[in-house]
Amino acid sequence: MSKLLLIGKNNDYLKECTARLRQRGYQVVIDENVMEGLREISVFGVQCIVWDVKADDPTRPRKFQAIKRYHRYTPLVLIDNDKHPYLKELDGNTFFVQNETPVDELVTKIVELAGRPTIYRDSNSEQEVEFIE
Repeated sequence: MSKLLLIGKNNDYLKECTARLRQRGYQVVIDENVMEGLREISVFGVQCIVWDVKADDPTRPRKFQAIKRYHRYTPLVLIDNDKHPYLKELDGNTFFVQNETPVDELVTKIVELAGRPTIYRDSNSEQEVEFIE
């Protein structure tokens, strides 16, 4: 399965987004803490990271740098109305969506960036086997 990391408070918005992504075949990991989320995915990697940024978090630039340091080529979707804290290190793999973006639009953007879910079926077994690229 294709893996995604969603970082932020597990509010109704992220829960709805997670449910829709899982329906499409993605494996979604949710973590409230940026650094914990990065540790959790360090072994297997992910196809896309989505970060629902707290507007009042003074450490946003440092956390952003940590994500970009370890996952430079992984698409990163920032849910934030303020681009200013990130302008120094923007690249072609960083995308912004507004805080009030409808869930359908966010899911569409994530699917566009992550690609179709990858599932490998073992012909000798009835079970689905995870294919890690």
